[in-house]
Amino acid sequence: LRCSAGIANNKLGAKLVSGLHKPDDQTVLPPSQAAGTVAPLPVRALPGVGHKLERELTARNLPTAAHVRSVPRATLCGWLGARVGANTHDAAWGVDRQHVAEKPPPGAVTCEDSFRACSSFAAVANVLRVLSPDLVARMAEEHDDEVERSTNNLSVV
Repeated sequence: LRCSAGIANNKLGAKLVSGLHKPDDQTVLPPSQAAGTVAPLPVRALPGVGHKLERELTARNLPTAAHVRSVPRATLCGWLGARVGANTHDAAWGVDRQHVAEKPPPGAVTCEDSFRACSSFAAVANVLRVLSPDLVARMAEEHDDEVERSTNNLSVV
């Protein structure tokens, strides 16, 4: 199993630096370096900036986070709307106001296959013989981790 991690004082910083030293390394971003690390990034790298917003920002000659910083927050909010403008301004400065919360366990345990390669019921049975032990192992792992979930449905779709 290969893993890279970003460690920062907020989710934005951690996400941005997690990919810097792949694979199998961790990168620490001290709060004092967050703004400087974000400054040269293209606006598309900022969370919440998709293709449409990227086009709008670059049309206004704001191709990087550093360029976005040159525009007052109120102006960005006027152009982009209060929420998007504020989030984009914050992200350009390396600020992430999102609260970090533990995610609950997923609502379902799944093992999936498209069955596209199956042309007969025998082929489907063979796929199910492969998937079933994996599903049982995942359920056992959750049981060992004391995830509280009651099994009440098994679907083969």
